[in-house]
Amino acid sequence: MPMRSLPIARSSVRMRIVLPRPVAALALCLLLAPPLVAREPDGEALRHFETHVRPLLVGHCLGCHGPTRIEGGLRLDSAAAIATGGDSGVLLVPGRADESLLIEAVERHGDLAMPPERPLESDEIAALRRWVDDGAAWPAGSDGRGADLTAEHW
Repeated sequence: MPMRSLPIARSSVRMRIVLPRPVAALALCLLLAPPLVAREPDGEALRHFETHVRPLLVGHCLGCHGPTRIEGGLRLDSAAAIATGGDSGVLLVPGRADESLLIEAVERHGDLAMPPERPLESDEIAALRRWVDDGAAWPAGSDGRGADLTAEHW
């Protein structure tokens, strides 16, 4: 297997580390790739959550998916609970509304139709879709995992 060497500068002494070609390519990709860690949500994303998403979740979802009643093993009252998902699996994929069970359920595709009593309005679905596509921002709480949705938000 052909070997690639990467120059490593240390003080005034140059050293060479010899790596197999695939390892060198992987190392280069990792150095150039964007970080895979979650970023702090920006102010606009948090404003969108507080003005559109939180009221929607409180008004339409917490009656069945909150701290006192947990249907389908799903709670929607904290970031940690949402990250856990429910009996049907992972609820959302931050940044990918089209791959998120939440969006599938509120758009009434497949087996799930939420909320069950009546469909959400198109602007409410659009607000949830934007929230997920923008990374599903959630205000930080004292536990570091996200604030409790039922807590006062102002």
